[in-house]
Amino acid sequence: MSIKISVFDYQYFVKNHFVLNFALGVLAFLSFITVFDLSVCFIKFLFISSCLLYFFFCIFLYRRAKAKPDALLYAQHRLLGGYLTSFSFLLVTLSVSLNVGEIYFWSYIVLYILFNILIRFEMSAMLDSKQYLNEFTKGLNKKEGVDLYGFIFLLTRYECKINGWLIFFGFILIQMVWIAVLKEILKISAPYEFYIMPSIFFFISSFTLYNIGLKMYLPYSVLKEEVQ
Repeated sequence: MSIKISVFDYQYFVKNHFVLNFALGVLAFLSFITVFDLSVCFIKFLFISSCLLYFFFCIFLYRRAKAKPDALLYAQHRLLGGYLTSFSFLLVTLSVSLNVGEIYFWSYIVLYILFNILIRFEMSAMLDSKQYLNEFTKGLNKKEGVDLYGFIFLLTRYECKINGWLIFFGFILIQMVWIAVLKEILKISAPYEFYIMPSIFFFISSFTLYNIGLKMYLPYSVLKEEVQ
């Protein structure tokens, strides 16, 4: 099985995703400036360090993929770029949540870590589905020269066989209940939009993480095995 690399693959998997992630990183940093009068120095340090690492990793991935046209590097850039996109929306979530209280800041971090663990379990379950992998590999071996875009998205039709939406929506429900419980226990009074906005950004962050786990992890893993 041979993977073709085209200009479209570079634009789709590398350049466009880099521009998106860089712009989202700027948005996350600007959102943090709105609460820069925060008195807790540790949170300031954590945010600034996260933003610096985010931009460094974003540029590093782009330069590495640009320097060497390679199907595996392009697919890896797309996969890791999805994690960066999710993380950028998490930073925006954390920034907005600080307008309510620091307890919401740490709660969203805990929820994100838990959701990440659930996604990891689901991705491992996908790799254990040898039947799907065998069907996928056999279908590709019959083709002469598959482009990278076609290779990555040929497997997306199998996602409907993986019942993960129950986990996803269940976790969003947990987020809503957790916020309501904190609000009731701590008696924090804040404008209504400060509760809604971080929830929306966290939903986007979680959905991006979930989506990249389903649509990129399995094709990337198969590609990695084929290359090695």
